Amino acid sequence: MEEAKEARELLRKLVSFDTNAEEKKYLPLVKFLERWLKKNKMKFKTISPKTPDGTERPTLIVEKGKGEKTILIATHYDTVPTERAGWKTDPFELTEIDGRLYGSGATDCKGNIVAGLLALKTSNPNYRVKLFISPDEEIGGEYGLKYLHEKKLLEGDGAIILDGNVEPTVGASGAILGEIVVRGKGGHAGMPFLTENPIEKAILLMEELRGYEFLREGTYSEFTDEKERPVYGRFSFTVLKAGRKENVIPEEAVVGFDLRTLPEENVDDVELEFMSFFEKIVEKIKVNAEMRIKSKNRGYVSRGNFVEYVKNVFGIKKNFVEWGSNDGIFFADRIQTVCFGVGRDENNIHAPNEFVYLKDIMYIKEKLRSIVEGENAFS
Repeated sequence: MEEAKEARELLRKLVSFDTNAEEKKYLPLVKFLERWLKKNKMKFKTISPKTPDGTERPTLIVEKGKGEKTILIATHYDTVPTERAGWKTDPFELTEIDGRLYGSGATDCKGNIVAGLLALKTSNPNYRVKLFISPDEEIGGEYGLKYLHEKKLLEGDGAIILDGNVEPTVGASGAILGEIVVRGKGGHAGMPFLTENPIEKAILLMEELRGYEFLREGTYSEFTDEKERPVYGRFSFTVLKAGRKENVIPEEAVVGFDLRTLPEENVDDVELEFMSFFEKIVEKIKVNAEMRIKSKNRGYVSRGNFVEYVKNVFGIKKNFVEWGSNDGIFFADRIQTVCFGVGRDENNIHAPNEFVYLKDIMYIKEKLRSIVEGENAFS
């Protein structure tokens, strides 16, 4: 009961800080965690990169244990921006309703921070363990894990991405994010015959690109998700921007997209496939359009003794993968990597009324303890 009470109180404090990745007001939460770690006599260090915009984006690295092998655990404290509209409670005040703890970032990823910290606090590891609590995960890890990866500070023998559902996965999908700019000729909406409306062209282009959506949905992975649903390729329109005034036809329209690759696919090959499809459509409908790739992350599938060891701790035999991407991309090219966490499909992640179950925080804490205290993790 005391551990559960401590977990709830720690989560309450973390949720009270608005750490959205757009405003990057990270420092108050980091300072709180530094005080908490000192109070609990836990070894840690803080890495604060210099950033072009002058924002403070520290990563906390908590260390415990000794041994020849090192287990890395990675989670994050930044969140997506919180829209108060739609919330039935104050998103920055942890509220319990019917066993659910509601709050901004409760699952993604502050509940995981609680599980990780309490696991290290109460464990006696057989390995050297490093827990990374980083910023910027929601924007590609810019000055979080991406920065640490570039500085070669993520070296170890096995990695746990503490940012998933309660069933462990051994791989994740890749992602290509971008936008298509459709150009026309703007003018007075009262005289459309003197214009070339980019919105109409964008709609036509989007309709044609639905063919690529169907093509991706027919591409299946050899792996399933943790509910044994087949994982397939995906293509979605996510942004549509054009114009500012009702009586003005704009010069251009912008269409954002999200393309997900299979964990085992080569992301560069998929990019070339999509580019070829796009160029054929542009030629077919005679539209002035340009594609811009904004970010690209490869998928991965990880195998090996450490992966099997973690699966065994959870009592799982099959290899499951994720629909989304995760921070495993910064580890899996050289370190066996597994992902799990306090999440469930129902937890409203990245949406109003996000919540976490306290029982899941305690469950993941105990699984982490079993992993770091166990034997033969790498043999």
